[in-house]
Amino acid sequence: MKDFLEKLNSTVSPNYMPDPVCVKFADKIVEHEFTVLGSKPAIIRYGMTCNGFEGHAYPNPDHSYAETRAKACAVAPKYAEFMQKAETLAREYTPDYQPIPWHLDIITGYVYDLVWHTQVPVATIEGVDAKTPSDFSRAHNLLTLAHAYRVTKDKKYRNQLASQLLDWIAVNPPYYGPAWRNGMNVSIRVTNIICAVAMMDIDLNDDKDRKFIELVRELILLHTKFIAMTIEFRSEHNHMVSEICALTLTTSLFGNGTTTEDVEDTDTDDVTLYNLALERTCWHLISKEIARQINDDGFDFENTTSYHAYVLEMFVYPTLHALRVKGCKNAQDFLTYIKNNRLIADESIEKLRKSARALCMLTQPDGNIPYISDNDAGRFIEWESRDKHPADMRSLACTVAVLFNDSSIVPYKARECDFIASKAFFDDASPIESTFEYKSQVYNHIGFTIMAKNDFHCIFRSGGAPNGEENSHIGHSHNDQLAFTLCAKGKPFFIDTGTYTYTGDKKWRRKTKSALAHNTVVIDNIETDERIAASIFGEAQVGTFSSLVNLQKNITSLVNFSSEKDKLICTGKHVGYLILPDKITVQRTLTYTDNQLEVVDEFKREDISVKEGEITERFIAHSDCKVYVKDGKAYLENDGISIEISTEKGFFRTEEAFHAINYGTRKPTTALCIVLPRDCEQNTFKIKW
Repeated sequence: MKDFLEKLNSTVSPNYMPDPVCVKFADKIVEHEFTVLGSKPAIIRYGMTCNGFEGHAYPNPDHSYAETRAKACAVAPKYAEFMQKAETLAREYTPDYQPIPWHLDIITGYVYDLVWHTQVPVATIEGVDAKTPSDFSRAHNLLTLAHAYRVTKDKKYRNQLASQLLDWIAVNPPYYGPAWRNGMNVSIRVTNIICAVAMMDIDLNDDKDRKFIELVRELILLHTKFIAMTIEFRSEHNHMVSEICALTLTTSLFGNGTTTEDVEDTDTDDVTLYNLALERTCWHLISKEIARQINDDGFDFENTTSYHAYVLEMFVYPTLHALRVKGCKNAQDFLTYIKNNRLIADESIEKLRKSARALCMLTQPDGNIPYISDNDAGRFIEWESRDKHPADMRSLACTVAVLFNDSSIVPYKARECDFIASKAFFDDASPIESTFEYKSQVYNHIGFTIMAKNDFHCIFRSGGAPNGEENSHIGHSHNDQLAFTLCAKGKPFFIDTGTYTYTGDKKWRRKTKSALAHNTVVIDNIETDERIAASIFGEAQVGTFSSLVNLQKNITSLVNFSSEKDKLICTGKHVGYLILPDKITVQRTLTYTDNQLEVVDEFKREDISVKEGEITERFIAHSDCKVYVKDGKAYLENDGISIEISTEKGFFRTEEAFHAINYGTRKPTTALCIVLPRDCEQNTFKIKW
């Protein structure tokens, strides 16, 4: 037990000190006040009434802890004693502890039954999103309590951490219920549990602590077994990445020091060999998945900005914790250990560096990445300040920068607080002054062109799967071809609407993916690809309908913005409207000069022009913007900064729109439209600031 605890404690650097703001959030968690995926802050308790989601609510006043405990023991009698021990011990840490309803969808009030994990209903109950209870059980609450304990050494946080974890164990038997719905959730949870408990200052001479750590050790083994048995060996998404990376951490805790006390009726040598074999297999798979999922330019293959950051975090954070258990302390130790033990191929290591650079390129001058395509608010483990913007991923890039000692992947305008996370891994972590420079770049495979310099940032969405390749990774794609985001003078103006829900409401899911929710050209309100708009996760396999037409060969020199040559030109087209009677190909050219973006849209027809209907050039304003039209021009204002839009043809119209500032949360905003006649052949509009 002593050896296990020593390994567990080594996962987090003793030099790590959280941002003191964590105490504010921990105080709410002590009172069982939670916010999950857009839910309003509320004290979560059995029998509570929930607000509902888009008119869907499921009152369950008779939902009780006693009934839940009885069901847990009935469906999984094998774990009844384990769960009973946890229930009893929870009240030793907190005598007046009130149980938390872990199976409750705290948004709608729907209560999930303790069915086998593969039978948990997904996208079948109106208004109910299976992500809500699953994410509720990812144990991020435990890490926040651990942060507050490390900052204050107040045992109320430590005791509440223990009680909440034990309470969770008491009603969540392995393999049953929404908490075990898939290996990704299990992987995130076990990583957060390990790191939270590592900061608790467990005393093996204290009988209560000893019982607690015994249960935690068994829980980690159960998680390890579940993940290993249910790994999702699929090529379409990132779930396997989370699973194999978490397994490097869990298996590292049960190496040569494992004894027969660790697993009842299991031979010591078998346990050691099993964990060693699993660990080696996972490292091999990690190297392979980095090579496969990260393109040669450093961008993740799933065509979404938030998943790019999420996957980089999966690859980096749990594996660094695992290497701490192996004895790595300073940043250089990690790379040396990886190379000496041939854990990850050199080419894959370099792709991680490129991935961090791509993250820096995605980061706008306001410190946030724009949400393009899907975003599910997923985080593996949060080591930075809890009050930062959810789209602020600078600390992740800074952690990779410390690992490589590379100032060129420290984001533009990185702050000292962005290096807090790196101190959880490296004993010698310290801030690095950034030498990163925005240099406009084409990410061909996923179809992003980033134009940026200083306080200007724009991502143009055109292309994907070059050279005629079949694009099989459309699950998180939207009908956003030829859309672009705009951040000017450090303020966001044009945004992708983000993601409001996946399975909670199919109508809103469709709205999110619709061309009408993006800054692009829409003809007769028709979708460019109906299959993408109508599907939840891209069930249909579709090929690319857009390609990058022309990017100036001297793009790098142009974005240097020399006084003589201060221009960048990028052109894209899509053929999604060949489905119309007049078979239209849309081509868009963006020309950037200092403080101005000129956009030229061309509509090339293969058949007789249709005159009935309209073409709209749409712009979704950030929800912080004020939008108005005056004297034939449109204006957007954000925090004292304004932009002006003028159009050569057509007229301006405003419409109601929405901005999902994070998954599960939407705010009203404005869609600004330039309305053109249906037979228009070309229009030019200019944006100045």
